[in-house]
Amino acid sequence: MSKNTYIEKFFKIDIQQDAILIYVKDIKWLSPYQPQEHLELVATLIKNTGEAGINQAIEATLNNQKHFITCSECNELNLTNHMHNNELCLACAANNHGIIY
Repeated sequence: MSKNTYIEKFFKIDIQQDAILIYVKDIKWLSPYQPQEHLELVATLIKNTGEAGINQAIEATLNNQKHFITCSECNELNLTNHMHNNELCLACAANNHGIIY
């Protein structure tokens, strides 16, 4: 996935009157059939922060293992909550190792 795809899929950038708020988007499951989008605030920037500053905050978040980890088998960057452990994503754990969720 390209960086822009990750930004579109996993981030919400909220430009307010006095600040720029950057959130990571995730899904929380209220029950097996009730997904709900969950936003976690990861950065608050001053209003006049330019595109370079916004990109720097996003890049720092993508490189932070609290939020994202790269799967050792498929090499895809995934949300930490979408990993089986610190090395395998849920898809590789299920498809390559028979782990059932």
